[in-house]
Amino acid sequence: MAAVNKTSRLAVDPRRHIGVASVIAVFMAVLVLSPFTYAARVKIEHAINSGHGQAYIDATTQIADLFNKSQDEIEVEVTVLTNYNEAIIVRVAGGAAPDALTTNRYGDFAGRNMLYPMDEFLARSGLERRFVPAALEHGRWDGKLVQLPLFVQPAVTYYNTWLFDQAGVESPNELDARGAWNWDTLIEVGKKIARDTTGDGILDVYATGGSWVSIERMIFWVGQSGAYYFNRFTNPTESAVRTPEFERALNYVHSLAHQHRITEVNGLTGMPSTMFTNGMAGTAFDGPWFIATIRSAGMPDDSWDVAPILTGPAGKPAFIHVDGVQIASASPNPESVWKWFAFLTADTEANEILIQVGNRPTAYIPTLMKYTDMITIGGYPRHAKTFWEILTTASEAIPIVPLVLNTNRIFSAHSVAMNRFLCGEQSVTATIEELHHSFTQILAESID
Repeated sequence: MAAVNKTSRLAVDPRRHIGVASVIAVFMAVLVLSPFTYAARVKIEHAINSGHGQAYIDATTQIADLFNKSQDEIEVEVTVLTNYNEAIIVRVAGGAAPDALTTNRYGDFAGRNMLYPMDEFLARSGLERRFVPAALEHGRWDGKLVQLPLFVQPAVTYYNTWLFDQAGVESPNELDARGAWNWDTLIEVGKKIARDTTGDGILDVYATGGSWVSIERMIFWVGQSGAYYFNRFTNPTESAVRTPEFERALNYVHSLAHQHRITEVNGLTGMPSTMFTNGMAGTAFDGPWFIATIRSAGMPDDSWDVAPILTGPAGKPAFIHVDGVQIASASPNPESVWKWFAFLTADTEANEILIQVGNRPTAYIPTLMKYTDMITIGGYPRHAKTFWEILTTASEAIPIVPLVLNTNRIFSAHSVAMNRFLCGEQSVTATIEELHHSFTQILAESID
């Protein structure tokens, strides 16, 4: 009997060894195959401009991590580049283009045929009606969608409530409610706000100010006057500065310091944000990003608020700054980039990150309203809904950044001529002629 049991045990042992060997074989196969499985994931490089700021970079990186964990087909790697447009152009020329881009000056890329049209992707996705229409429209170059909007940021009036109260004048919101927040009123209330507290003949408190040598700021006045710099918003072909409306805008801004004395010359050419955050400027005209500047400076919550931007002689168009994403035409995986973009711009959790970390209103309508709640702390600013109302009621939306090839050259030519004019060193006629000549020459030149 004992012999039989021994035989039985010996008969079982070989099977046990075979089972163990099978498990080991499967395990080894997994180890061998897993690198190939991982390598099969499509790798997407998303290049971001360092100039967008750390909050923007952090938001995109967090969303990329979330996306990578949500599926096993695509892996997104976020890289940060300085001298962004130039760096991208050089990389494309060298055959090392990133797959995905983030820029608000995409004209330099679209004009060089560096961007992949996304119309077909958008049509299949069913997302078109979920984005702010104007933001989508500003992403079209020659009719083709080359930019998917990520953030849409309207310009507003920031004002010091304390200075308005001390001057005994109505607030911009009260004035706007009765259709009176306009160019003439700014001068009227500005004369009551601006003052020389030291008696040295120089204003210590400004009624307003900005960096109006820049196209991105002077555009407010130009648009309210019914003018624009070029014959169209995207891919322009002609200068459009030789108009009475354009001249009117320049003369008005010039008069704020040189005639009406509600600001100084440096309030026209480059008033620092600290003038406003230190309580020494009554108004500033800027986008949602300015809120972070105000709060980081420690400005008391009840000392500032937001209101719609001024109404000019030609009305009150919206001025919006669209940050968007683009697919590089050199990318071998445009379909995969689109899947990443659809997640980045429309996923619920991704949008929460964009709003909370990026501190900007998204272009995705279902979550845009949450921006108002996010920027409101203890009930301030009292009119936070202004951002939402501008985006949903404006009949016309002008891009703050002209979408044109050779953007930096256009901007530089503008700054040089406008600085001389605002400083009183050059006439308005000479300034317009200089701008027209420079713009015409740059637009006519071939891609360098």
